[in-house]
Amino acid sequence: MAGRIVLFGAFDRHNLGDLLLPHVLARCLGDRPLRFAGLAARDLRGVGGHRVEALAELAPGWQPEDRLLCVGGELLTCSAEQAAVMLQPPEGLQATLAWLATQAHERRAWVRRVVGSASPAPYAVVAPPLPRTARVCFHAVGGHDLARAPAALRRAVLAQLARAQSLSVRDTATQQALRSAGLDAPLVPDAALLVAQCCAADIRARAGAVPQGGIALQLSAEFGDDATLDAVAAALRRLMAHTGAPVHLFCAGLAPWHDDPQVLQRLAQRLPAGAARRVDTADVWALCALIAGSALLIASSLHARLVAMACGRPRLNLVAPTVSRRPSKAEAVAGTWELPGLPVAVPASGLDDAARLALQADPARLAAHAQALAGQARAALAALTARLHGPHRFP
Repeated sequence: MAGRIVLFGAFDRHNLGDLLLPHVLARCLGDRPLRFAGLAARDLRGVGGHRVEALAELAPGWQPEDRLLCVGGELLTCSAEQAAVMLQPPEGLQATLAWLATQAHERRAWVRRVVGSASPAPYAVVAPPLPRTARVCFHAVGGHDLARAPAALRRAVLAQLARAQSLSVRDTATQQALRSAGLDAPLVPDAALLVAQCCAADIRARAGAVPQGGIALQLSAEFGDDATLDAVAAALRRLMAHTGAPVHLFCAGLAPWHDDPQVLQRLAQRLPAGAARRVDTADVWALCALIAGSALLIASSLHARLVAMACGRPRLNLVAPTVSRRPSKAEAVAGTWELPGLPVAVPASGLDDAARLALQADPARLAAHAQALAGQARAALAALTARLHGPHRFP
């Protein structure tokens, strides 16, 4: 009897990529029924996501024929405490964090209770709650900063990956980190690069709900200091004067430590009256339609960029200023797959020039690159489908 295929990832919180990936995978893995799991049970169908089950609640009924497919995201470096916080509602979060900061013992118990696991990296280390012999596949996962992760987390993740039925990664930084640890992982595109092919009807259906054309702009909460917003606003004023295009501000993720609508409001207040419009939608397909219909995407979000890549739109990532900045996951992934000559990621001070460069890209080249990436992503998923339906051999 065929076992279950359970897609597992951070599908249990609001974030563009985490909402989008299970849709793309479900449409590429054939007719076999799928279950969708995260660390917590959530129903995100109201924003275009899925009804998600908690992995710990599925574990007691796990059968030898079942397969777990861990999908996308920076699964390899998301710590248990980070996961627990991102599963909280925004209301009251600061009070919760303040309490946790003073309660070391209670904090550990709280984290374990929220994520349903004692693992230091519960989106990547799934045994337990699953049996050690569970058939687990990792597809296009990220962990570009794994070499700098805490030792206990890194050891646990590497041990889980060594037992995996299959393993692939989405960027060269993650690939090199695993290679240095003695693990070979093929490089495959993030499945979100198939969204324009697999989900075109869903995107078209929501196009009328969001503005089309103009500059689609998203910033995470870390861009919220006054100096950074001043710099972004100054660059946008120059860019709008050059292009005549309006700016459409949107949030790609509403889970804690993602986007803050107030940051966008403060940015809009720094721009000429009527020049910027906030697009207040949390629906995954409306967000994709906004990006697909834009003249230019500027975003800190990796998956906002990947949607733009899939749709052949000009794009660039913004990076927040820090005292000692390391490359972001967006830089790692875009740097691996982006069309040569397009800007990858810039600070606010470089926004104006990078945006003009992105706008000069030949639409035919952008479209051809999108098709090529989608072809690679589809081939990788076809190989994964064969592996999921084939025999399992433990390493």
